[in-house]
Amino acid sequence: MMGGIPVVKTLLLTDFVNSTRFVETYGDVAAADIFARHDRLARDLLRRFSGQEIDKTDGFLFIFDRPIDAVNYSMAYNDGLRRLSGELGVELSARTGIHLGEVILRENAAQDVARGAKPIELEGLAKPMAARIMSLAVGHQTLMTQSTFELARRAAVGEPNMPPDARWIEHGFYRLKGIAEPVRVFEVGRNGLAALSPPADSEKAKRVPTPGASGAGRLLVVAAIFLALGFAAVVGAGAAIYMGVFSPPAATAPQAKAPTSKPPQESPKAPSQESPVKPPPVAEDKAPEPAETPEAKPEAPTKVALKIVTEPAGARVRLGEKRLEPSPVSFDLPLTPGKYDVKVALKGYQTAKHSCVVTEEDTRTGTSTCTIALVKRRGGGGGAKAAGAGAKKDGGAPPAGGEKKVEERKPKIHMID
Repeated sequence: MMGGIPVVKTLLLTDFVNSTRFVETYGDVAAADIFARHDRLARDLLRRFSGQEIDKTDGFLFIFDRPIDAVNYSMAYNDGLRRLSGELGVELSARTGIHLGEVILRENAAQDVARGAKPIELEGLAKPMAARIMSLAVGHQTLMTQSTFELARRAAVGEPNMPPDARWIEHGFYRLKGIAEPVRVFEVGRNGLAALSPPADSEKAKRVPTPGASGAGRLLVVAAIFLALGFAAVVGAGAAIYMGVFSPPAATAPQAKAPTSKPPQESPKAPSQESPVKPPPVAEDKAPEPAETPEAKPEAPTKVALKIVTEPAGARVRLGEKRLEPSPVSFDLPLTPGKYDVKVALKGYQTAKHSCVVTEEDTRTGTSTCTIALVKRRGGGGGAKAAGAGAKKDGGAPPAGGEKKVEERKPKIHMID
């Protein structure tokens, strides 16, 4: 098939986070063994969710018939990466992007496949779109476009493979390099396991305001404000005229006492006869009192509780001058969006610096979660070194903790099934 066939497919792209540094840290042989375990996990899950492999580099390009299958795959893939990280003793994470669109599938000739070509080529704008969405994500984060999000979210109702604590979030519009119109970006993930925060800007993608909220839209808002002010002025003027017309009879009430020939009992009758005409009590009706209800908003959050989760847990967390330990920890921040630099340290792992993002949505809910994945130190870190020093000083066997670290280092390097 030379020209290929246009079909609508759900594309899923993954990318192994910091793969180059990973190879540099663990060496070519050990890293190759770990990548083989990773690839086995990814391909076994593909059969479970009826996907098809198209290409592979640091990650994979898969296609699915339905968006819900791609989303279920991504959730299971990230859970599998966490389990594999625990088995191998190394931190494994990947970013994922999903997009639904029309693509061209073209089969390569058998002789080309025999020489190393891929069996199927995939072309079309949907491919770079999925790549741009994937590049926005961080480790353990799954991002997608609007069509994927809406179809998958609807299909997730009653879906047995979907975790019950899955969250579906919109992050707003992003302008992607090579794409003419801004694209709405969404995320699916689980609390404490996924980022669940807006992606940061990059060279190929930048967050932009919601389209349409400019120019004519602002003029309409201003016009509405002036109309409201004008209506209030008219009502105020009308009330003043009303008071001016009807208040004089109340002022002339003492004139009823002028005729002395009338009995004194009739003088109080004059005010009683004119009392129904007095408008002030009606004008002072407390109808606006229900409008005071908006002031009663004690439930609105006055601060943002930022929860910091590390993988693994138990790390020392520092935010500015605040030092909290062990993770997971949470502390209060001002009710304003922004980025907060966090430093995390854990024995046996590389010290990590991370920017936790508090979004406008977080200020409305009063909560925000920041997940930080730690990377094992090469050679076991300072723990193994300290154990060796202790053995030399005492002249005897090294401490039990040191033996454990030396023994645990072996499976990190030799991981061949």
